[in-house]
Formats: sequence, C-alpha cells, structure tokens
Amino acid sequence: MAADNSGTAIVAITRNGAQLASRLHHRLVGSHLYLPSKFAPDHQPSAPLQEARVAGSRMPASPLPLGVPNSPLSLGEGEGEGVPSSSAYIFHGPITALVRNLFPAYSSLVLFMALGAAVRLLSPLLKDKRTDPAVVVVDELGRFAISCLSGHIGGANLLANRVARLLGAQPIITTASDALGIISPDLVGAGLGWTVENSENFTKASAALVNGESVGLFQDAGEQHWYPAGRAWPANLRVFDDLDALAQSSCSAAMLITDRVLGEDYADLWFMSVLYRPKSLVLGIGCNRGTTKSEIEAAVLDTLREHDLSPQCIRNLATIDLKGKEEGLVAFASEYSLPLELFSPEELNAVPDVPNPSEITYRAIGAIGVCEPAAMLSAQTNDLLVAKTKMANVTVAVARVDNYPLSLSQKGEGEGSPSAPGPSIHPSCSGTPSPSPSPRGRGDKKAHGNIFVIGIGPGAKEHMTFRAAEALAASHVVVGYKTYIDLLGNLLDGKQVIVSGMRQEVARAKKAVELANDARNVSVVSSGDAGVYGMAGLVYDVARANGWTEMHHIEVVPGVSSLNAVAALLGAPLMHDFAVISLSDLLTPWAAIARRLEAAARGDFVVVLYNPRSGRRTRQIEEARDILLSCRREATPVGIVTSAFRDGQRVVVTDLEHMLDCEIGMLTTIIVGNSTTTSFDGVMVTPRGYDKKYELGAQGSDDS
Repeated sequence: MAADNSGTAIVAITRNGAQLASRLHHRLVGSHLYLPSKFAPDHQPSAPLQEARVAGSRMPASPLPLGVPNSPLSLGEGEGEGVPSSSAYIFHGPITALVRNLFPAYSSLVLFMALGAAVRLLSPLLKDKRTDPAVVVVDELGRFAISCLSGHIGGANLLANRVARLLGAQPIITTASDALGIISPDLVGAGLGWTVENSENFTKASAALVNGESVGLFQDAGEQHWYPAGRAWPANLRVFDDLDALAQSSCSAAMLITDRVLGEDYADLWFMSVLYRPKSLVLGIGCNRGTTKSEIEAAVLDTLREHDLSPQCIRNLATIDLKGKEEGLVAFASEYSLPLELFSPEELNAVPDVPNPSEITYRAIGAIGVCEPAAMLSAQTNDLLVAKTKMANVTVAVARVDNYPLSLSQKGEGEGSPSAPGPSIHPSCSGTPSPSPSPRGRGDKKAHGNIFVIGIGPGAKEHMTFRAAEALAASHVVVGYKTYIDLLGNLLDGKQVIVSGMRQEVARAKKAVELANDARNVSVVSSGDAGVYGMAGLVYDVARANGWTEMHHIEVVPGVSSLNAVAALLGAPLMHDFAVISLSDLLTPWAAIARRLEAAARGDFVVVLYNPRSGRRTRQIEEARDILLSCRREATPVGIVTSAFRDGQRVVVTDLEHMLDCEIGMLTTIIVGNSTTTSFDGVMVTPRGYDKKYELGAQGSDDS
C-alpha cells in the first residue's frame, strides 16, 4: 500500500454511481470525489468549477486534477454540505487516464463500476502488493462493496467494511484468512510500527494457517495485544515459550516476534519463519562532550551485536537534557530516524535501583547516572537488558519496553516547559522512516491527514458514541494521556499508540498536527467531552500556530461529559440553569476563578465543579465552599461523584456544610445545588418549574 499517500479517491462513471459516490464522499472524511462532467451535479454559476483535463497525454503534470479554490461543488440538497471545493472534481476524457493518475497518488480508491471493468482498468497498473493502493469496487446499485486489491497490506478489506457500513451495503471479502476469520501473517504488528525481516515467508505461513497445518508462534518482546478482537484464535496456531522447542517441533511454518538475533543454531527455523521486529528497545546513551556520530554508532551497534539484539527493534534513544544539543548524538539520532528523549537530572535521580550509580557523574552533572536511568525511565521499567557498557567516550544501556504501546518521546513540550532540544520526533515514533508522500491536491500544496479530537466519555464502550468508535477505526495513530488510552482496550488493535503523562497536553497536540502534516489520520482522545476542558481547543490553537488554514481537517467528536455522567448518577440536578467551573489554577489565575464562583453563587446557578482537589491543590475547594456559603444555606444539597461509571465509582449526596468531610480527589466532580434543589432517597433534583404550572400528582394528565 502507498501507506503515506493521501486519503481515498472516489470515482464514478454512471449517473447512479455518481449519486452513490457523492453520498459516500460526504460521509468518508478526507476523501476526494471524481465525477464525469455529464453526471456532475450543477455547480454555482457565479463560481464555475474548473474542469480537470485527463484526455490522453494532455493530463496535467500534477498527479491530481486541479480544482478551483473557494468554488464548492454543489452535491445536491442534503449531500455534501460543507464539503471543501478542493475535494470534489469533474473530469473529461477516458476513465483509463484518470485512474492511471490516481493509482499512485492515493492510498486507496473506491470505484463505482462493474468488477470486470475495474479489473481491466487496474491490471496494467499493478506492481507490488506492498505498494499498490487498496481498491474497493461498489456495484451500480450500491448493494456490494468488494475488496478488489491489496486486501491485507493495503487495507482494502477494512475499507470495504467501512464503505459497506456507510452505504448500507454488503461487504465482500474473499481472502482466505478473512473468510475463515483468522489473522493473516502480513497484518501482524502492521499498525504498531513492527518491521518484518523475511517477508518472503509470508506466503508459506499464510498457506499453512489456512490449510490447517501447524504453525508455531514465539514472542518475547513487543506489544502482546496485537491479535485483533473478533478473530478466532486458529486451532493450528501453537504458542511456544521456548525457541528450542519450536525449532524441534513438527510445525511447517512459524511466526517469531522477538528483538533477539537468531544465531546459526536456528538457521533452519529462520528459513521457515516470518520474523517480526517490534519497537521494543530503548537505548540509554551517555557521552563525553564532542563525541562524534561514528563513535556513538560504533558503540551502539557493538553493544547490540554483543548481546544478540536487533537494531531494527530500537524504539528511541534516551539521555540527560544536557546532551540534547550534542552534535554527534543528534546526528546519530537523525541518521537512523530515532526519537531522542531527554530527562532532567532530577528525573534521572528519581529512578529507583539504578544498577551502577556514579558519584563522579553526580558531582559533574548532578545526576547519579545517565544511560541506565534514562533507559529505564523511557522504557517505564525497573529492569535493564544490558547494564551500562562503556566504550571509549560512550556509555550504552538497553531496556526493553514492557508490553505497552509506544510512548510520547519528546519531553519538555508540556505546559509551562520549554521545548526540548534535539532532533524532532519522527511521526511514526518508532524509528522507522516513512516514505515521503507524493505531491497531490492543488498545485504544490501538501496533503493533510485528519485529526479526530474524540471525547470517549467515562471510558466504557457502552457510553462511547458510534462516531467515536468509527473515528478511532479510521485513524492510523491514537494519541492520548495514559489513563484514557488504557480505557480503550481492543479499540486500539492494529493502531500505533502514542501515550504521555499529565501536563503533556501541548506535546500531544503538536504530535497530532505533525502526524497529520505527514498525511496520517490521528485520533486525540480525551475523557468525557473533548470540548469541555479537553483537547479540542488546544488542537485548533496548535494547528493555527503551525500554519493550518483549512480547519475542516479537524473534527471534534462529542462525548458524554463528566457533568452529564455525574448528573445522571445523582438524579436530575441540572434541570435548570447551571455554571461549570474548573478549580484548577494551573492555567487560570485563582482570582479569576473566584470571581466566577462569586457570580455563579449570586446568580443562584447550580454549580458544577471540575478539578476540585489534587495532591498539591487542597485550598481551592475550601475557598470555593466558603464563596458558595456566602450566598447559600448550609443545607444546600451537594453531590460528590468520583470515577463516574468506572471502577471505584463513589456517589455521595451531602450538603454544603458537610461536603469537606467527604473524600475528594482528582477524579471527583462536584455538583452544588441552587436555592430550589432538593435531595431525597439518595438523589438530587433541581426542579424545572413544572410543579408551578402543572398538577404532578396522580390526577395530572399533561406529560409534556
């Protein structure tokens, strides 16, 4: 698949197909629509659409036909409202010329035509299943979405399912593994940044799996949750904990997921195996000032070779922030496209049980060590695969990432911190360079991926919207705070995942924009609703600061906010006017927060309090209570909910006088009633006013 090419091209050649294609274009984010001129919908006379010339050799040099800025192609009432002009085109001339130009320029094509016609169009263009785009064919009536080309590696099978869902069609998938409901070896780790050392054995492993022959599986590194949800585990896929046992078994093929280099003793096993290389190794690096790139390169490769570890499995480098501008280290990281993660001396000193602390190093730079604690901290582990190894001017330590998705590796971009020096993080965050995308769109304008800023609600799937799940499915990469990422479970299967800690919101937004600039679709996840104290506003701000002018590439996907979830657990406390106020003074001065609290209290609003208390912020909730008490009686009902709809959920209904007696923390949301709010039988209700206008007793008949 042309994995980093831009989006999906939708092509139709008949009147009925044009109507279906227009409908799909409206629903498929990031797609481009191509219609023949005689079936293109009417466009606005005041802003005529420039036609794409595709007849024979007169095709423009640009790989895509040119559209007209600020001239949206009208797609008919109810279809395509807000679709940008740059995403819809009309064409003249033969369809063969159009498809010939679209084929190398897009990662996927959806063709509304007969399957036989599509085969004839595509056959002269085929090169390699690893680079050919995915192709889905939809029939004239929109009944079937057929995966036609690059079903696995290109993603046509997934696209066929998505197109079918959007059109109400039946997906047609004919690859054997999909028909049997089992995994295909060429999909293993594809979305996790894994590489394959001997892909020529894909066919052997695939044939063995679908034919019921024994296939061995060995894994000692990398993400363990790579097997897709909803697929049955093949009865003939046997798991081995020991390579020797696998080598001596009767398996006709094998799948090895390891960061180890196989020696000569395993030569026979190598020839029958698909060898997957996960991004599982973090290299801690220390070096003297002025150390050259070649010295660092030699030390790294010699260390890995000595311990039978594969360089393909390096996820990132890690070191002390003082070395962030060390030319040799920066050059080495850049040449191998490796992220460089930087830590302060204080962070390194906080790492427990460093095997080889150094008093000399501490006196020199204020850290007990560099390579060992940096590797352990970056890999989020307490163990080292390789302890400090010194070679001339370089020290190297190696840690293995313990079964968790990739972490955000640029420190210092969080709020209130300066940007970390050193090489920028490659969009894959895996050390694997991505192909440079071909130019596409209008002129030399670079294609965008799309950013979905998703509110996932409380976290359980039953409280997540269908659109949120769909946006996650459409994303190449998912970015988020570790706690929220953990809530997504198997929705992350096959995705590259970038996680980070608290106060790294700016880094997450920058990473999302960077990835989208590289034509990747990215989901940025927030708990609750992303537009309520979430990531939505920050993503827009960062996109604008980085020169984005087409904000339609950002979609905010709403979610069940904390205030909605908490109100539901408490009863009906938000039936009348309410104010939502965060007590966190990290970004907003406390004086401004206090003024808003006073105004809400005087206005008799029900008040929802976010971020009431943390380990270091304890006075804010006390002052907020005092402000509210200045205008409200002590008996005013108060609802306190912690971890709404999550494990450890606590729901308490109390009053203003006693609210501080309750446990309140970072995961707590508080609702303070107004002068009319009542509490009974463990619920809070703020009356809307129906009782003043209608009879609510047994004799009442109005249920409006």
